[in-house]
Amino acid sequence: MSANRPTAQLDDLEWIRKSKKLLDALNIGFLLQDMDDNILEINEALLRINGMTREELVGHHASEFYSEKEYKRLRTGDLLKIDSEHYQSEYFIYHKNGKKIPVLFIVSINKDTSGHPVSENVLILDISKQKQFQAKLKDANKELTDVNEALKKNQESLKNEKMKLEAILFGIGDSVSVFDISGHHLLSNPQARQIYKEPISLLPLKACRDEIVTLANGNKQRHFDAKVEEVKDSRGQTFAYVEILKETTDRIALKAREQELQYIKRQIKLKKISSEILTTSPVMHKCINVALHCAELQSTVLVTGETGVGKNMIAAAIHAHSVRRDKPFVQVNCGALPENLIESELFGHVRGSFSGAISDSIGLFRTADGGTLFLDEVGDLGISLQVKLLHAIQDKEIRPIGSSKTYKVDVRLVCATNKNLKTLVEKGLFRQDLYYRLAVIPLAIPPLRERTEDILILANHFINKHSRKSKQRKIKFHHEAQKILLKYQWPGNVRELENVIEYALAMSTGSLILPEHLPVYLVPQRGNSQTSRLSEKISNSVIPQDDRFESLAESEKEAILNALWRCKFNQTRAAKELGISRITLWRKMSKYTDI
Repeated sequence: MSANRPTAQLDDLEWIRKSKKLLDALNIGFLLQDMDDNILEINEALLRINGMTREELVGHHASEFYSEKEYKRLRTGDLLKIDSEHYQSEYFIYHKNGKKIPVLFIVSINKDTSGHPVSENVLILDISKQKQFQAKLKDANKELTDVNEALKKNQESLKNEKMKLEAILFGIGDSVSVFDISGHHLLSNPQARQIYKEPISLLPLKACRDEIVTLANGNKQRHFDAKVEEVKDSRGQTFAYVEILKETTDRIALKAREQELQYIKRQIKLKKISSEILTTSPVMHKCINVALHCAELQSTVLVTGETGVGKNMIAAAIHAHSVRRDKPFVQVNCGALPENLIESELFGHVRGSFSGAISDSIGLFRTADGGTLFLDEVGDLGISLQVKLLHAIQDKEIRPIGSSKTYKVDVRLVCATNKNLKTLVEKGLFRQDLYYRLAVIPLAIPPLRERTEDILILANHFINKHSRKSKQRKIKFHHEAQKILLKYQWPGNVRELENVIEYALAMSTGSLILPEHLPVYLVPQRGNSQTSRLSEKISNSVIPQDDRFESLAESEKEAILNALWRCKFNQTRAAKELGISRITLWRKMSKYTDI
């Protein structure tokens, strides 16, 4: 280094200090450092960026300003490639609290009279917001792509629905023509084209009104019972008319045909629900029929049944077949959150109304406005929250926590519980007036053990579902494995059945699921009764001398593993199912280090 370089550095430093007020007024960080990376001067904006003090920076080496990795990249990577007096590059620095901050460095090199570099002026711009914006933009682009894909799928679905409609329309024996609201012809089936060459609009007959009409076909006149029906969208707006012509017959036969058509429409809807809820059980079909009927109403529905029977699927089906289907379907598990949080979730809150309320929240009632709000495990609500829920139902308005303003809401409630609410009412744990508000239409879903005809149907469905996920070849049940599934009582219902099938697929290596591929608790001769305690399971079991169960310890370990698996590794629930304390379960788990 030449002799005049320190002097040049001092001159730069003196100029910087004289300009300090100007530098401190900048919103951009600034530092002056010598060519050995010693920090000579900084401004206030830099302190705001990294949270350090002036004493922690000035007079210290710049390596303390970066992470070790970033400093190495700074000095041995990008900057070594720069041969100009001015350059810029993006790096990361660390806030005093450890937060990683993306910044843009703009560097200019100060030289002495001999042209040798003596110091560097570094402008440091915090680009966190720009990076966040870029990330959000990327997410938005992805979301837009997803929406486009969804639109394509929807268009394909509409095309398929049109094909189905045409197939149904062409299969009807009567003359059927479709017109838009202006009377322009859209579609006719072959039967209509046989009656007249050119479509004749009968809209002047008014919608849903029966009339006898006479049409000339050459020299022959034919008499028809004519009916025009409105077709409405989800908002109740008429967008088309269906014109039905039937040659004059006995009125009783005509009415019977109309009832048949209504039955067909209902069966089409029923088939759609059945495709979502697999069943051949008459009692389950009765439940689906009730769900289909109440879907067309606005009344509150209370779905009851054991855990895992599919109450949420019934609730979703009710919404999907209601006039609210184009509006939000919002669900919340009332038993999964503490009472103070569930109140905020349902009704919303204003910022600062309680600790942690850093922003306003509109709540699920307002989110579901115009649609359906599904309250799962409604029996777990506390009394105070029951009062607020009753007020929301009666007055159709809610008030967020901490707010003096109320909001009108138009929400259809569907509730579900695995508890007996009548018993809770008798014990004073559930308000009677709220119960009657919720149970306008009670819908009890039978447990799986009461519809054994569904067990194998569901089991095969889950085989196909999980086989596709794991790209396995087609797998079937051995008849002995089927017997075991049919004999088991399924306390966890459909959810437990799915878990069992997923487990069996993991255990099976061939094309058949054998009894030994099922969880041990399902197979009495190899394990336990599903209702006995763990100690009873082990002491009373006959343990076969095979490779899988060589000892009582192995059987105990298997029983614990299966219980944990069924309970999603919730140790409290697993211990309860096994009939032992949580401490005992933990002690036994500690004994088996591979659990």
